[in-house]
Amino acid sequence: MTKRSTMTMIVLAIVGLVIAAIILVPRLLHFPLSMFDVDAVISDAATEPGDLPDQRSFSMGFVYQPYAWNDAAFTETADLIFKHGDHITIFHDVGIPWEEALTGNPYPADLEKQIERELAVTKRFSDTGFVVSFLGSDRRHLSQNLGPSGTENRSGDWATRDFNHPEVNKAFLNYCRDMIERFQPRGLCYLAEVDSAMTDVNDPDFKKVLAMSQVVYSTLKTEHPDIKVFAEFNLGDEAYMDKRRDVIEAMLPWTDLFALSVYPASYDSIGGNGAKVTDEWFDLAKEISGDKPIAILETAFPAEPSMHPTLGIRIQGESKRLLIPGGPKSQALYIKTLLESANRLDMEFVNLWTVRDMDELFDTLANGQNEFADPLWRLVQDTGLYDEIGKPRRSLDVWEAWRNVKRNE
Repeated sequence: MTKRSTMTMIVLAIVGLVIAAIILVPRLLHFPLSMFDVDAVISDAATEPGDLPDQRSFSMGFVYQPYAWNDAAFTETADLIFKHGDHITIFHDVGIPWEEALTGNPYPADLEKQIERELAVTKRFSDTGFVVSFLGSDRRHLSQNLGPSGTENRSGDWATRDFNHPEVNKAFLNYCRDMIERFQPRGLCYLAEVDSAMTDVNDPDFKKVLAMSQVVYSTLKTEHPDIKVFAEFNLGDEAYMDKRRDVIEAMLPWTDLFALSVYPASYDSIGGNGAKVTDEWFDLAKEISGDKPIAILETAFPAEPSMHPTLGIRIQGESKRLLIPGGPKSQALYIKTLLESANRLDMEFVNLWTVRDMDELFDTLANGQNEFADPLWRLVQDTGLYDEIGKPRRSLDVWEAWRNVKRNE
């Protein structure tokens, strides 16, 4: 065989390999979604409630998040929370009716209607929490306005007002006072996820937020010493928290609780697998909280896989969306770890974001110009203890087993 014929055979072999790669590699990369079935390696026994203590330290409740925007869903959501919760928490963190709060004029009609509906729900509970925030949805700037059509950009004189402007302070405190008077909450959160977008204590925006926090906290604690007044923080993995330690430490004097927003499923280290959320995840909160009691203000874990534009695992053929796995056993295991950790760390309370899946809400509202259009909301769509048709999940068994444990008050 000549050198030329040998070279020809080598070239043909290489070409053949390249062609095979072109044909086969895309097929190999197009993994079936079953390869990301996080429930496959979780046994049924692992999701059982297990050994329970004689008493629990924490109250168990839910955010009042209706699964659809109609009277039937409003009522059923309230009934489910009353059935499965010790307390209820109302969130008003998407805007402030700035001018009305400043002047004392009536709030927009839709806001008043919402408040009246919520009051009808909370009167059934002896323990209510309330969340409001002067920090906007981007977690960097002053909160948006609540107008006749809902959340909107601030306009007129309010467009240029910033944190600590005298009328901003006055309006926000007036709104807090009004919500306290109406809802009589045991706790009031005045600042949502303060460490979400701010990680540097020398950030000029954070310095302004810190200064306003001092005014708001000191004023409300003086006026309502029996109410827990607090800010909300995020709990992520160790790398996430290390970037925020200085900001958290600066805020701790101005909060009664180390109240947490906890959504671990989207972190790469968890990948929608509840088995990967271990005790260490919550122990990190204890390490950072100092002497402040810990509480879970909002948390959820997906019982179904979902797609997201920026978070999750890249799937061949889905160039614009990533997969966040999830499953009912994975969710149940997360709830189990969450509640065990809450008791071990002597937490004040635990709130699940939603009691029932919100598919119907997204079908009707998520395509509009409102906060539900944010893809981040998709992270909590399928996180209920009940699915979208009202069928209970195995996570409900874990939750109810703990609710049957007497609370040590």
